[in-house]
Amino acid sequence: MEETFHVKGMHCKSCEVLLEQKISEIEGVQKVHANNKKNTIRVVSKVEIDKPTVITAIKNAGYEVDIEDLPVLSNDKNDYFNFSLALVVFLIIILIGKVTGLANVINFNIGSSSNLMVVFIIGLTAGVSTCMALVGGLVLGVSAKYIESHPDATVIQKFRPHLFFNLGRIISYLVLGGIIGYLGSFFRLTGTFSGLIAIVVGLIMLILGIQLLGLFPKFSASVTLPKGISKMLRINDKKDQEYNHKNAFVMGALTFFLPCGFTQAMQVFAIQSGSFVTGALIMSVFALGTTPGLLGIGGITSVIKKGNFANIFFKFVGIVLIAFAIFNLSNGYSLSGLKQFMAAAGKSDPKQQSAGNVTTNGVQVVKATYAAGENIRPETITVKVGQPARIEILAKTNGSGCMGSVMIPGLVQKPQFFVKDETAILEFTPSQTGSYDMTCAMGIKSGDIEVVN
Repeated sequence: MEETFHVKGMHCKSCEVLLEQKISEIEGVQKVHANNKKNTIRVVSKVEIDKPTVITAIKNAGYEVDIEDLPVLSNDKNDYFNFSLALVVFLIIILIGKVTGLANVINFNIGSSSNLMVVFIIGLTAGVSTCMALVGGLVLGVSAKYIESHPDATVIQKFRPHLFFNLGRIISYLVLGGIIGYLGSFFRLTGTFSGLIAIVVGLIMLILGIQLLGLFPKFSASVTLPKGISKMLRINDKKDQEYNHKNAFVMGALTFFLPCGFTQAMQVFAIQSGSFVTGALIMSVFALGTTPGLLGIGGITSVIKKGNFANIFFKFVGIVLIAFAIFNLSNGYSLSGLKQFMAAAGKSDPKQQSAGNVTTNGVQVVKATYAAGENIRPETITVKVGQPARIEILAKTNGSGCMGSVMIPGLVQKPQFFVKDETAILEFTPSQTGSYDMTCAMGIKSGDIEVVN
């Protein structure tokens, strides 16, 4: 079989030689002829040519493919069959999680974190739950994309970057944990910042996920990550065809700022310690606890070989990443305040309602309760616009997992964490009518605030 690819960036014989060498390494390719004057590459293969693999080889050599000749949808029936298999596996796993209750692993108690063994166990839990959706999803997508492009790399070459990533993560949590412990309350991240980070991560996962599906050749060739992020995640082809270890290390270090509920809970405890040493120990032990789960991803992806199973695996990863992307984009949308901004821009005249709560010294006081595994009660709280409000939420149990905190994006941007028999207090003065979500530090909804006239 024969295919012709139109390539941008060829200008000399050296370009031709480089591209011919890269593409000839692809399994099944018999002959490659590059022409820099016509900007074309003719590929001859004894089997059906895997266009995405050829396109990836061209990109890794530093050139661009003219997407005009690529179809919007894949013409290969095997792609759709493998996608169907991957989707069935994904749905079965989700069903098992719901039936067995394994999905509730995120509800691990975070209330008593003074003991480092408890912190470590929380890390183990986070490494297979909410951190997996953020950190694990990001690493899974990037590593799967790398392995898809370099199927001949050894298992050690595929796995080594994960070690550098986790090393960077542990060291940064040690140093930054000490800093926030020393600085105290000056360093708590706002919901707006966390929400924007979640949106960026969600977009990265979405792009990687769609590309790994292999169903949209034109999209895969034309849509890439932003240049700065690509440099952070890219593969260094000039050195053993593996990740740049420095970039893998830095990427792991930057996960300190990702809005995982467990991570933010540990950050608050580190802040409250008021000690560099204690803060450093809390955050580094937590990061160490997440390592087995994250390294497990590295072990799974590292042993993937070429063939039909690999094709199904990459499509499965693509589906998982898209699901994680939707989760993070939704949470980021709520946390960042964009939801309230969009609602305010298109709102109609609000209905006249009664506040239905107690006013003390000019302040609207609303009392509510919290218990692990439940939403805040009452689930809907009504307050008047332009009048100071104070919501007092009594915790009947310690905070639990990512739902162990509360904030109101657009009104209260810093999360308050639940501790048994203590009251979390949210104070604000709403300046406009509308509906606001009560969420945890990750943006998962737990109630509503209605601001009325």
